[in-house]
Amino acid sequence: MAMYGQIAIILHRKPDFLTNASFTMLLLLCMNPFYILDIGLQLSFAGTFGIVIGTKCFVLSKRKHKLINIIQQMLWITFWANICIFPIIAYYFHTISFTFFISNLLAAPIIEILTLLGFAIVMISFILEPIAEIASIAESFLLKIFLQIAEVVANLPLSKVWVIKPTIICIGIYYIIVGLWAFSNCMIFIKQKYQWQRKIQQKSRKIIIFLCICLIISVIPIPIHGLTLYFIDVGQGDCSVIRTPEGKNILIDGGGNENKENFNVGEQTLLPYLLNRGILHIDYMIISHFDTDHVRRLFYHFRRIVCRRGMDRKTRNEFTKLSTISENCTK
Repeated sequence: MAMYGQIAIILHRKPDFLTNASFTMLLLLCMNPFYILDIGLQLSFAGTFGIVIGTKCFVLSKRKHKLINIIQQMLWITFWANICIFPIIAYYFHTISFTFFISNLLAAPIIEILTLLGFAIVMISFILEPIAEIASIAESFLLKIFLQIAEVVANLPLSKVWVIKPTIICIGIYYIIVGLWAFSNCMIFIKQKYQWQRKIQQKSRKIIIFLCICLIISVIPIPIHGLTLYFIDVGQGDCSVIRTPEGKNILIDGGGNENKENFNVGEQTLLPYLLNRGILHIDYMIISHFDTDHVRRLFYHFRRIVCRRGMDRKTRNEFTKLSTISENCTK
């Protein structure tokens, strides 16, 4: 998209974001139609649209100090980029993060340098390869700093909040609300040429309020009457969930193969499965026995869901004792 924008300037054409984005998407889909399902592509385009919305549809008040204006603009762009990618992250990864402001303030300057230096290295490599190799050392050093910042921010509180997987309808309503908000605000700065623009602007608040109500209603879980059983494929071992007619959730065992050290069944299989089924808390946990393939990764899930839903000190102490016993038995 950046290249097409530069080509437009060379040809004395006005760069148009929608044209550049659409043409870029068309080329990618011509190369491989399945790119449309690629998470990286969806996040990239959604984040880019968010940045454009934040800069084109909203005008921030100017401050006296230039540095404050830069930080304000950076935070506003970060806010809108994350507004547009939140549903995609929640849909695929069942999490959202509230530390993106911190990560952007720390990492944004490094990303700009990395991008510019990367383009320079590519161009120089065609002319003077030794100089490109020297520049790549600096690029590698900055990249390590960037990854270190990402690791530190990822360990901060609220950097990974587990959420229920949203439905396609919820995501659609969400993006319509965001689009209406941006569109109605743009009409303040853009001269209205058509009658339909005035009508949308006049009724945008009512439409947004109505859609917000629809979004809230669609998120409310529908009670399931009757007994429901889930048998979860956790590889070696067993794991099952019982949902009673009264709405209680009972987890029996949790799986965990001792031969797969790098694969956490609780985090990568059990927890996403429960969030897909709209289960945010476990009322009762049953451990049939303390063999590794039944209980090893169970406590990861229990800490992530039950503790953040509220556990008193007595229950927490008993759980700590039980966890210690389990670890001793599985060694």
